[in-house]
Amino acid sequence: MAAEILAFSPPRQSPPASDHLIATLQQRIFHNLMRASSDSDWRKNFAADPKMIAAGLNRIARIKGLVGCTPAPSCIVEGWKITPEERSSIGERLRVLAAGRPGRNSYQTDQWYRDADALNYILSVYGEGTPPHYPQIDSMSLKPASRDFGNLVAGLQAQELQAPSPDPVSILSAASRYAAILLDANERVDAAQFPDLWKTWNARALDYARHLSWHHYPYTAIIVPGEGPEAAQTWRDRRTLD
Repeated sequence: MAAEILAFSPPRQSPPASDHLIATLQQRIFHNLMRASSDSDWRKNFAADPKMIAAGLNRIARIKGLVGCTPAPSCIVEGWKITPEERSSIGERLRVLAAGRPGRNSYQTDQWYRDADALNYILSVYGEGTPPHYPQIDSMSLKPASRDFGNLVAGLQAQELQAPSPDPVSILSAASRYAAILLDANERVDAAQFPDLWKTWNARALDYARHLSWHHYPYTAIIVPGEGPEAAQTWRDRRTLD
């Protein structure tokens, strides 16, 4: 008899206040990036490099150059992304900072590369409608060409243009903020609403799994209930598992 472990996804809760939700999403998804960018000492050292100052100025010029671009709003979202040059130059700056902080917590270059790629992926999928890895369940829920979405992007762009001249760290914080806002707009906020599931809803199931004698169950199935497409090709005859 197969042992079954049920890992539950709890009922969706009412979303918290928008600003708090955006900040929470940033912290949950880009924890190391947000921790570093909120450290005044780290910010000062990061921004002291002339290359980072130049990168910040180039970003400002790029954002200003998006006014009236076409096709909007996708051309604006494209301009929010981390460019290959920014990804590389920031990675090098982080490598220098990490070398000067041996034995201390620092934002590592490899982590930055992962975060930069994740930021651009979120902006592509939920800001431009690019198909995600699992289109049937993770695609953009808003219509990228709709008037409402265009107004949302235009409003965010106007806010950035009206903001005081940012420091180079804004390259990091602005992109993560836009990514979190687009996740919220597309109702992809579970990372904020259901944190630490292994400590709460799934704690009993995980504890049970740790004490199982798994060699007694050579054909065990771990069942994870959820919502998704009914794809016939994903079903397998039980006989193929024996």
